[in-house]
Parts: sequence; C-alpha cells; structure tokens
Amino acid sequence: MGWSTDVSGSEAAQPCVEESETSLTLRLGVLETDEAGNFTGAQTWEAPLKREALTEARIVAWLEAIDRLLMTKEHEMFGSFDWCLEALEDPRYNSVEEFEAYLRNPPVPPTYFEQTDAEYPEFVRQHRPEPRSVLLQQRAMALEKALARHEVVATRFARTHGLYLPKQAAVTFAFFESLSSAEWQAPRDLMGITPSNVAMGFLSHYSEEAFAWPLKDGLDERLHYLRPETVPETPLMFLADFASFAFFYDDPGFHPSGVVHCKMDHQTRWIGETFLDFFRDWADEVLKHPDLHLTGESGVTAQLGLDPEDVRKRDYFLVRMFKDAVDDFLELSKDLRLEDRAKMRRSYEERTQLAGQPGGVGIATDLGDGEGFEFPSDYHSDEARPAVLEAVARARTQLREGDPRYALALGRELHGSVRFLEREVFSPGYEGPPPPWQDEAKELLTGAYRALGWEALARKVEVHHAHRNFFMRSVFDFP
Repeated sequence: MGWSTDVSGSEAAQPCVEESETSLTLRLGVLETDEAGNFTGAQTWEAPLKREALTEARIVAWLEAIDRLLMTKEHEMFGSFDWCLEALEDPRYNSVEEFEAYLRNPPVPPTYFEQTDAEYPEFVRQHRPEPRSVLLQQRAMALEKALARHEVVATRFARTHGLYLPKQAAVTFAFFESLSSAEWQAPRDLMGITPSNVAMGFLSHYSEEAFAWPLKDGLDERLHYLRPETVPETPLMFLADFASFAFFYDDPGFHPSGVVHCKMDHQTRWIGETFLDFFRDWADEVLKHPDLHLTGESGVTAQLGLDPEDVRKRDYFLVRMFKDAVDDFLELSKDLRLEDRAKMRRSYEERTQLAGQPGGVGIATDLGDGEGFEFPSDYHSDEARPAVLEAVARARTQLREGDPRYALALGRELHGSVRFLEREVFSPGYEGPPPPWQDEAKELLTGAYRALGWEALARKVEVHHAHRNFFMRSVFDFP
C-alpha cells in the first residue's frame, strides 16, 4: 500500500509513504519558489520509518503542520530533517496543532554533560576523595611554593636567555605540581602531557633538584630539547608527546604576548594568553563535543573486553576533573594575571589579530606586522631558487633602508624551512650537504633582531645555528 498527499503553499511538499512487507519509507520533496511563485529549486529527503503508531491520519496531520511552518517562512527545518521525523514517530503527537507546536519549539535533547551529571559526584568521590577545602589548600600551597622560587628562577632565565619570565610560569608549574594522580590522567592520556614532559622544559627549574643540574660541557641552556626549526621567540617551557609548549616573545624586555605550541607539522600556533587558558579551552571543547574527542574505543578497550561507552564516560569525567583543577587555579591566580598584563607590550587579543605567515605566528614591530608580505612557495627545489634569491635580496635592501620587517619574516621562514628535511640531516654523524638557506636565515634574523634592539634573540639565533645538529636532546647531565 502507498499514498501521497499534496500540500500547497509557497513551498510545495510532495510526500509519499511506501510500504513493503518489512518496512515503511517516507519520501518527501519540497519545491522552492520565489515571492512571485516562480520555481527556484527543489530538495528531497528519504528516510525509513518505524511502524509503531503510524497511521495515514497522523502522517497527513504531520505534513499539514510542516506546511504551516513553510507558509510562515519562520523555520528552516529541512536543514536537518531528523528532528521533524522524531515528532512523527512519537505517539504523543497526533493532531496538526500538536505537531505544529512541537515543530515550532522542539525539545532540546539533554547534553552528554546533563545525561551524566548525576553520576559525576560519586566518580569524584572514588577518584579524588579529599574534601574540597583540603584540595584548595593544597593548590594554594603549591602556588605559594612556586612563587617563592620565582625570583631566583626568573633571574636565571634573564641570565641564560636574556628574557623576562612572567609569574604565569610559576602558576603553570604550581598547577602541574598540584594535580592528583586522577587529575593527571586526562592530560596524560588525551594530550600527551606527563610529569616527565614537564621536567623537560624551563619550568623544571622551579624544582630545586632540576635547578642544580649541571650543564654538559660546551652546551648552552637555550639548546635544551630544541628542534632545528624552532623559531627564536619560543623558549621551551614544557613538552607533550608530539608538541612543544612555549611563551612567545615579541620583545625580550617585556612579558610574552601569549603562549604557543608547535605540533608535528611544526607550525607555531597561538593557543592562549596563558597555558591555563589553553587547558580550559581544550577541556571545554572536549566536554561540549565528546562525540568528536572521546570514542571510548581503542586496542586496549577491546583487549580488556571493556564497554566503549563506559570508557568514554570515564574519560569524560576525567576531563571534568581536570577542568575543575584548571578553574581552581585560574581563580587562585587572577591577581597574578593582572600583574603580568601590566608588563605586556601588546595584549594577547591585539597580538593575535596581527597577520600570520606560512610558518604560523607572524611578526610584530613598531613599524607594523607582515601584512601583505610574499614568501616563496618552496625552498628546496632548483626551480624555487631564483624566487628565494630575489626575496633574500629584497629583505637585505629593506633592512639596509631601516625597515627590518621583511628580513625578520623571511628569516623566520628560511630558518623554519628545515622542517621539511629528513631528520638525518641534523644527526651528529651526517656528512651530506648542509641544509639550504640557513646562512641567509641567520644573517637576516640577526640583522633584523639587532635593528629592533632585540639582542637576546639575535644571540639565540647564533647559538642555535652553531649547534644545528643538536636535535631534541637535554643539555644537562642528569644525576
């Protein structure tokens, strides 16, 4: 049996329900017209229907309700047709008026947060049993301890790197130090950040033990776990499995403009004003869209015979616990944020609006940013060589004429172009030709930095280019 019902209006729906021995299928077409009634297009949908409670009278009433909404042009319900079908398959709705009321104001399904919220307190009780008052006291004590060491750590940073270390560094270290084993699980399992990763950047110096580590002979702290393509403005603070995290310095004498990370594609990207902002935004994204970030399925899940939904809920709760810790520290450190902001050259909001460049974060100077700058599309083919030579010549000319912006921007790109080379080029035993354009990168970067008065960054370039084969290794003799 099958039937069709024409529904007139400014958009004509042409429905048909076809019945077979095993199923019902709805086919619906909407003819789109302009105000003069001229045909402008058509949309069609096809969907299987459940047999329960479906009658011809209910389907006709449902279609009439849709037609009423189409006539008013108040809704674009056909962008997602599923929620229209939900009303048809719900036996509580039968009349035209009931269907229309549903379609005009459909119920909002509960979020995953709302679905699981009642179970979260018990999960927290089992995995983080400390009373909240004790927990907050532990966080405050961790922050107090890190701040007590900040002056000596910042003095070392000024001596070894020539840069100003903000108190947000102490806040970040204290945050990591305060995390319980359960609160560490989300960053460890989902972000690749572990306590050992935190010990691989400058933040480790807030530990008295790490502060005392001796340097290996002939090495410089600025080389610690440095990648060949790392831009000079990003001294490493801590690592993840596949990313490094750093402050970004546009002017060595000021608070950094924000925080960045460099992932496996080796582009430097803004991630927040502070590391805590980044953690908060990451957790918010996971909690808002768990289906995109938490599948609950893995080889371990299958191997242990675990229910993927149980694993997903566990991971969701672990992210909530991590987010709670972030929120606690954001509240604890809000006055320190204001203190740091007073020392910023440019606000994070202002800085992130400036033009980027192919390698990620762009330049910022008192003369302006790199808006409109052109860069060669390739640095490693013979065909690209004339374009690179022309760009280098243009950068040199502008630098001599008192504008270091293009030299700085192009120098960064040339410096970072080694990210496309095989890692063996930077191994200690490598005997092949040197990576191309690195002499030019060093020349342009040091010239631009010194023209801007950024001597600390110029010296870092010189140290880095003198040890280009020192790739992602420690400069310290660990005990």
